Amino acid sequence: MVDLSSYNAGLRPDSILKVSDWADEHRILSQTASSEPGKFRTDRTPYLKEPT
Repeated sequence: MVDLSSYNAGLRPDSILKVSDWADEHRILSQTASSEPGKFRTDRTPYLKEPT
């Protein structure tokens, strides 16, 4: 019997994230294009975060 758990997991939609949450999790700033390279943090730029 074939294990379909990985296949089924790929069919599930990603969790819903706010744009700012996605950026905090996935965005990385380069050393050549940013004055603050590394992981992006919206707490440095609070105007980019959605109002709650």
